[in-house]
Amino acid sequence: MVRLERFTRGAEAPRLRDVPRRVPGMSGVPGVHDTSGASGVARRASVAVCARKIVAAIVVTLFVCIPLVAVSPMGVHPAYAADSSVDASDNGMAITLFDYSDQRSYRRGWGWGYSLTKPSINDNGHALLFGDHSGTDKQWNGVITDTDCLDHSSGRDYDWNCATGGPVYAGIVENALGSDGYPTLDPDVTGSTESLAYLFGGASDVAVTSYPVAGGFLKRGTDGYYRFDSGTQDARYDPSTQRMTLTDIPAGGSSRVREFTPLDNVAPHSSYQARGMSMSGGFYMPDGGKTDGEDMIFDFSGDDDVWVFVDGVLALDMGGIRGGSSSERRGGTIDFTTGAITYDQPDADWWAVSHATTLWEAFSRVGKTWDPTPYKKHTLSLFYLERGRGGSNCFMRFNMPTLPSGTLEIAKKVTFGDAVPVDETRFGFAAFINYDPDVSTAFERFTGSYDVIDASGATVSSGVSAADGTIWLAGGQTARLTAPPGETIHVTSKYYVTELGDWSAAYSTTVQGRSLTRDALGLTTPTYVVDDVSHLQVDNAVISANVFDATLEKKCIDCPSDAQFTLLALIGATPFSGSYDLVLPDGSTQSLTTTNGLVTLGVGQKALIHRIVGGNGVTVREVNSDGSAFNDGSYLAPTYVMAGGALDGAASTPADGGVTGTAKRAPSLAAGDALSVVVTNRAKAVSITNFPTVRVTVSGDKGWAAGDAFVLRLVPVASDDGVDEAYGNPMPSSCSGATSANPCQITVAKDASSGPGASVTGTFGRIAFSVPGLYRYRVTEVAGAGSGSSAYSYSKASYLVVVSVEATDDASSTLEADLTAWRTADDMGQERYDFVAWKINVTDASFAVLDFTNTDAVTAALPLTGSRSGLERLIVIGAMLAMALLLGVVLAIMQRVAERRERDEEP
Repeated sequence: MVRLERFTRGAEAPRLRDVPRRVPGMSGVPGVHDTSGASGVARRASVAVCARKIVAAIVVTLFVCIPLVAVSPMGVHPAYAADSSVDASDNGMAITLFDYSDQRSYRRGWGWGYSLTKPSINDNGHALLFGDHSGTDKQWNGVITDTDCLDHSSGRDYDWNCATGGPVYAGIVENALGSDGYPTLDPDVTGSTESLAYLFGGASDVAVTSYPVAGGFLKRGTDGYYRFDSGTQDARYDPSTQRMTLTDIPAGGSSRVREFTPLDNVAPHSSYQARGMSMSGGFYMPDGGKTDGEDMIFDFSGDDDVWVFVDGVLALDMGGIRGGSSSERRGGTIDFTTGAITYDQPDADWWAVSHATTLWEAFSRVGKTWDPTPYKKHTLSLFYLERGRGGSNCFMRFNMPTLPSGTLEIAKKVTFGDAVPVDETRFGFAAFINYDPDVSTAFERFTGSYDVIDASGATVSSGVSAADGTIWLAGGQTARLTAPPGETIHVTSKYYVTELGDWSAAYSTTVQGRSLTRDALGLTTPTYVVDDVSHLQVDNAVISANVFDATLEKKCIDCPSDAQFTLLALIGATPFSGSYDLVLPDGSTQSLTTTNGLVTLGVGQKALIHRIVGGNGVTVREVNSDGSAFNDGSYLAPTYVMAGGALDGAASTPADGGVTGTAKRAPSLAAGDALSVVVTNRAKAVSITNFPTVRVTVSGDKGWAAGDAFVLRLVPVASDDGVDEAYGNPMPSSCSGATSANPCQITVAKDASSGPGASVTGTFGRIAFSVPGLYRYRVTEVAGAGSGSSAYSYSKASYLVVVSVEATDDASSTLEADLTAWRTADDMGQERYDFVAWKINVTDASFAVLDFTNTDAVTAALPLTGSRSGLERLIVIGAMLAMALLLGVVLAIMQRVAERRERDEEP
């Protein structure tokens, strides 16, 4: 309809005579003339302008919103997987590659003799030989040659330096490392007691070149295992960075590609590989002997010689030259949880030397006892050789928690019981270390730096300063301490740790199953020796008094009743994972589960999360259903209110939206304290209250009897003529589900204290419009629907209320409404067209009163007896009828006279 406010904005509403009788948008109202004239042109022009505005708004919205949707992040919070960049070299495993020269160099002397100028790995009198050789032979001219193994007829060569054709040759080395820390040949098998230190960097040899590995070889995967597999990964060593580069091998690659040849690009060999590798490091036994719920194992498969020592004791004995084919590779596993040592070689293939089948048996062979005590420190040493001329392969994996030398670890573990398993409370510790046990017994408070490592082994932060003597950890984190400058953490150093403060009201505390001693600083552990226990775990168990419940509630103003919204709930920085109660508006509940913190709520619904640990931060943010940033153009930005007795201080708004707050911790957290978060949305709508306002009056002598009531009806219509109903248009809040069969109605009753002729007003309630457009409504009274129906003659008045809704800007961020009301029939039901009210930017329709006047039955019957006023009205009406009859007769006579004159005047 015509936007009259273009001319009157800021002025008073027009007077009745100022309102045009022909109003665009009202052409279908009975009694209203056609609008084809100037007014009709204006109407068509206005409609065209309005249509252009709507189209423009749609185009702008598409151009603005589509790019935003395209770039919005898909998913807030991703799954928490272990960091595959966690490297064994960074976590205590020292790895070195070795190249063994297989080429001899000679210089010819006087006469026929030669002198050896560069010996190969098989020279210098070493007992262990590379290649399928049984020994060496010096020729008459001084040239040294290798003696090949010749006896393969039985499938087994009897010389330990000869290829076995597949089986493991056990017993080549002693059952314990030598005093130099390297394997020693077993004289009962080899006839030699030579140390193999020269092969693994422990002694000098001109045929050996070492390449220390700084990282990149063994990386921890999402399953918690450090792993390398030459069958699926190609390894290449870079001497400039001292790191390995791993490349995935595509399926179907050649057998050569699938070999373990990490030094090919550094020290290529003309005929075969002569390579070696050593690996050593410390580890500890977790409580229960399991890592992340899995048995703690070391697993190796490949060729040729592999010897694995635990605490200097031979545990895996897979010596001998085998071959690079899959049929000749052999594997073995140490299960530290059960103590079992297993091989994939059948018993029938073992030679005369027996092998240990458990760690207890392996240790007993050298007069030691295997100690699986939780958190006990152990060492693992691996020695690997590729001696044969054929291919080489290597598969290795392990999940032992490793420990770098010269460090000390303090771990914090929180046990939750039936509470939500998230607690990002930071705990403070002080460590007291005896750095020089050979000189002094004094303990110094640690003031060096430390790395914080999470449960997956990934470094959260490195080089954190503890200059103030305090180490900070959250549950699941480990601090790896490095001595301050000028000090060293020796294997013989003693230490103890104090958990600072008094946490007794919120947690029970133990250290590796032992109780702590309370002192002025806090709770103090017993004293330990680094070589025995270098990983100390302080356990806290949540006390039932230190938990609270949180309720997330969804409200929405002017929203569809079936609207659904998604909230992201974070406890600390972790998306909530677990079960919660969905509370419906009627109070009934359903048990639901989320794994990513996303909770879906309808209007008026709540999510109740039970037993969150006190001291945690709680953050709630509305998001799209996929977890991306909320961008539903149908709603304004949500508002958040966080409150409740569990809230410590005031809530705040994080940078990425929502609301966040920190919960109290026991004893400040009292029984029954809870947290509530109310998230309120508002549809991009304009609301009009008191829509529409009706006034009912009863005329006549009897008036409105106390207790009698009248029913008013509101019907949405599609056009100005008010005939076709248009259910689907917005309706007042009291009639949200109205249909033709269930119309929108209100009842108006007289106040008992009012007089007989009183007028009573009523309203259908509040109505909200969220889409620009024209909306029409017909308002009438329902005859005979109220109480006392036989006592009244009901009003037949009809009103048309038109609401024009437009956006205030092209982005449709807010809307405004104009309201016009017309009376299209009077109380007698006669068609007419009366302007009632008009207002721009309306939010309250109480200014436009729609009047309905009913007449009491006594007056309406016009009896001959009764009140004097009724008789007088009857007389007046009778007189008027008589005058009308007389006037009709006069007019008929005059017409006859005129007709006669016309005939007389005709020629």
